[in-house]
Amino acid sequence: MSIRLKQRILCIAVVVLTLWPLAHHFLVERYGLNKWSFMGFSMYISKRPVYPRESIRTSVFGAQLDVPQQAAIARAILRYQRLRFEYGQLYDPARLAREVFEVAPPVQRFSVEYDVLNMNRETAKFEGQRVQYAARRGAGDEDPIWTEESRPVPER
Repeated sequence: MSIRLKQRILCIAVVVLTLWPLAHHFLVERYGLNKWSFMGFSMYISKRPVYPRESIRTSVFGAQLDVPQQAAIARAILRYQRLRFEYGQLYDPARLAREVFEVAPPVQRFSVEYDVLNMNRETAKFEGQRVQYAARRGAGDEDPIWTEESRPVPER
């Protein structure tokens, strides 16, 4: 390997390692990525001192499901929870609906509701949003039709 190539590789590595903390912090703040993942530089400078806590509830409508279908839906929901925690808003809930509709053809509607709670540093209170995604089966092979509703989490 020539000296010139080594210098280029070193320069690229320095630039990437210099810019990544800023990019990582932006992704954490904007999309809710896990601040401890992906070379978690943002864990040191994030405004939110605690993990977002997601409480996920799901509902399946219009079907009598057998045990294998119920187990497949439960696995899909657990996978969704894990990936949603890791990737935040970058992980699209439509993937979950597609998987549920694929493993359980009788299902006509499916909804996911979750609370995202973060601690406010000034008030030391938990604040957050309750988000509900509802999907209904399309007319054919099209993607599920989604509606999204977001509202503040009620005081407890």
